[in-house]
Amino acid sequence: MIQFDNIKLTEGHIARHIPTGSGAPGREAAIIDIAQDLLLAYLEDSGLMDMVALKGGTCSNF
Repeated sequence: MIQFDNIKLTEGHIARHIPTGSGAPGREAAIIDIAQDLLLAYLEDSGLMDMVALKGGTCSNF
């Protein structure tokens, strides 16, 4: 279970999610990717994923 009050998003964490050579657009995409991971983890932890159907690239996370 993720403790959301303990999450510290650092520049290093963001940098690890940025595709090589993508520049500023890659940084924005990385932040969205991290937010999506946190949202999906929250939905899973709260039991709401049992009521959700995901489609496309998002569904490959679970």
